[in-house]
Amino acid sequence: MSKQSAAINDKPRLDGRNLRAEKNRELVAEAFLKLLVDGESNPTAQMISERSGVSTSTLFRLYEDLEALHIAVLTERVEQLREYFVDIPIQLPLNERVRQLVKLRSSYYEKIGNVRRYAVARRSVSKIVDNLLRRNEKRLYSQIQQLFAAEMAELEQASDVLPGVDNITSWESWDRLRTVQKLSVKRAKVVVETALMRLLC
Repeated sequence: MSKQSAAINDKPRLDGRNLRAEKNRELVAEAFLKLLVDGESNPTAQMISERSGVSTSTLFRLYEDLEALHIAVLTERVEQLREYFVDIPIQLPLNERVRQLVKLRSSYYEKIGNVRRYAVARRSVSKIVDNLLRRNEKRLYSQIQQLFAAEMAELEQASDVLPGVDNITSWESWDRLRTVQKLSVKRAKVVVETALMRLLC
């Protein structure tokens, strides 16, 4: 058999192997994400294996280590939620810009809650996770800079107010309203909107 024929005959087998590997990656990533969403603070390889149906040996053939898996899933989760980073028209009245921002942020935070908690717990020991979170936080900060540029231009203490706006609209603030103060989503949104209007008017 010629080398060309051998290559042709091997291609379906190699393609099939790649497809199985990709499917297993999806199963593993989905299992890891579901464990986080279900409240598991530190999913182990064994937990992920049992939830996904993929053996631990296969898991570590797909990913160099758990850290590589964590990064892959966290990155994918952020990308899945890009719809919540849409531009809000800056020509809208202030109260409408605030309303739309809080609507987007609250929906985003509700969906990413347990994944975010896991990432925050990992950022002190993982430079990659820390960088991922920093990029996301920078994106959120840039959003409010652009959205409230007109108001900042009118304020004498804009350099003090903008960090306050960032804090009020942060995941940490939202998480405290929901888990410590135990406010409903509806009530928490009213609190954030009211605080923003006080700062920006």
